[in-house]
Amino acid sequence: MKLILLSVAVIATLGYGFYKTKFAPKPVYAPKDVNAKPTSIHQFKVDAIDGTTIDFAAYKGKKILVVNTASECGYTPQYEGLQKLYEANKDKLVIVGFPCNQFGGQEPGDGKTIQTFCKKNYGVTFPLAAKVDVKGDAIAPIYKWLCKKSENGVLDASIKWNFNKFMLDENGVLLAYFEQIHEYATSLVNVEETQPFGPDNIVYKVNGKMFLLVATDEEPLKFNVKCNPEFAIELRERFDAITAGYHMNKKHWNTVTIDDTLTNKQPKESI
Repeated sequence: MKLILLSVAVIATLGYGFYKTKFAPKPVYAPKDVNAKPTSIHQFKVDAIDGTTIDFAAYKGKKILVVNTASECGYTPQYEGLQKLYEANKDKLVIVGFPCNQFGGQEPGDGKTIQTFCKKNYGVTFPLAAKVDVKGDAIAPIYKWLCKKSENGVLDASIKWNFNKFMLDENGVLLAYFEQIHEYATSLVNVEETQPFGPDNIVYKVNGKMFLLVATDEEPLKFNVKCNPEFAIELRERFDAITAGYHMNKKHWNTVTIDDTLTNKQPKESI
């Protein structure tokens, strides 16, 4: 019950970017396993972005939200919601951001540049770690622990993109893993004049960009994506199922082709 209540608090505070509709990605919760032997994140110390040390043992008694961040991502505005969440719950929650440049090269700056950006644009005061790798051969030890059930004793996770999140309880035990969450809209408001697809289509609004699932009776499935070429490339990098290239037309809509192993429902849950 505590986990559910905390999740509701997170959703309520970050509502404009989190869990807005039934199409939002589902979190991975810790399974109820009486034989599980979870370990604690409190064992870790990491370098802070300002050259000091972040000692997770200092957060005993508080829930912890760990987030991999980036300054040039479409989800960077989530910093604002995270800061509000932190300010409202300082007595029982700490947020620790881990800048990472592994997804689209969207965190290219050094520590000072990142710190200045976060403070100036979003007033970030929650702890920020030094830039790390969150996957691959050079994965930071703390992220290896977060992502491997063999290490944390609770669940496996795979970081998909920037602003993926891990929630841990007051004892430092992993509770849940959340992929980045998008904002969706299910009406044609503000896109009807530029691309009149018709009233029966579902349009998704993601950070100001519109997504529409089309050709649901064809294989492979296709999306029309209103975005610039760079964002189309980002989609291809994020989702293995996007296998084709993109092209531009005079209305600046890119078309991406989805692998035909997907069902009609799955793309809605992925984009």
